[in-house]
Amino acid sequence: MTPFAPSTHIARRVLLAAFVLSVVTVAPAAAQDHEPAHAFVGLSALRDLGSGDIGETDYDRGFVVSVGAPLRWARLSVVGEAGANSRENILDETQRLVALMAGARVSLLRTTRVALFGQVLGGVERFSEPGFVESGPALQTGAGLDVAVWSRLGARLQGDWRLSRQNNVTYKEVRVALGLTIRLGAQ
Repeated sequence: MTPFAPSTHIARRVLLAAFVLSVVTVAPAAAQDHEPAHAFVGLSALRDLGSGDIGETDYDRGFVVSVGAPLRWARLSVVGEAGANSRENILDETQRLVALMAGARVSLLRTTRVALFGQVLGGVERFSEPGFVESGPALQTGAGLDVAVWSRLGARLQGDWRLSRQNNVTYKEVRVALGLTIRLGAQ
């Protein structure tokens, strides 16, 4: 059995094609300044959209941390991200989703105060609750808006859509994060 349902393969191909198209179409005509290296720390809320007999579940307590570094091409960065979201189940036990992801980010719009980006990340997601743990591959696409607040400090609003596969079940999740960005290195 393939790790994702056939319709998910089509969705992945469409997302990949859209990502490649956005990278090609927003390519700068001439050399531009590189995206700055950055770190992001924020709070997040995640909704598991359910699958099969399992309904939607909200994981309203969470955090996300990411670091990005520019590549030679002015609008492309490599990104690493770690995040966790948790909730209490009906037995007052903590259920937790933890994701470790890495991938690419492309700058779609950048001014002196505002930056809009899209990203595609892949990695692993782990679900745990007392007495039970499972993990599997995950694919996450998302977009975000960075707004400069002061010198190297900014605010970010980010939205993500994630597919993860665990024990032959595909989970679909949406996540919203809000937090602070810090530009690293020389400006």
